Amino acid sequence: MSPVISANLFRTSDIRDPSDLATLPLLHPWSNYDFWGSWFGEYGISVSRGEEHFYDLMETAIQAAMHGLGVAMINPEFVVDELESGRLILPFPDMTPSISSYHYIYPKSKADHPGVLNFQEWLRKTTDTVCPSIPVQRDSLDRLNIIPLKRTTARSTSRIGRSY
Repeated sequence: MSPVISANLFRTSDIRDPSDLATLPLLHPWSNYDFWGSWFGEYGISVSRGEEHFYDLMETAIQAAMHGLGVAMINPEFVVDELESGRLILPFPDMTPSISSYHYIYPKSKADHPGVLNFQEWLRKTTDTVCPSIPVQRDSLDRLNIIPLKRTTARSTSRIGRSY
């Protein structure tokens, strides 16, 4: 997750460092999690937050940001077209922490299975090419959080899960 802002709002605002973002309306993509608090906290930024707007849909927060209503906390991978076209910008592109992560889980007994190996290789290639225009922390790409699942029941399944 990273702040995104319309180019026009960025040009007309006096944003010099990340704490200045709190002077603008903060747009939240979901009302049930404070991504802004997590982002400011990740970088040790203490701010007095002013106006904030909460949306039930990420798409609504993205649209609000594109129309200059504030700065939204969005996963940059969801706004690639908007970033490439200049409708949105990342004011601090090097400040994109991993607030949530994905884990690929499979039975340890299947670690050498061709399907598992092919999928792992696809993940590595995809993460390198899917969003080349967006800065991504290399550290997170080098370790894909690929974890063998220990067999805990008589029936073991493979799955892809998301943790928060």
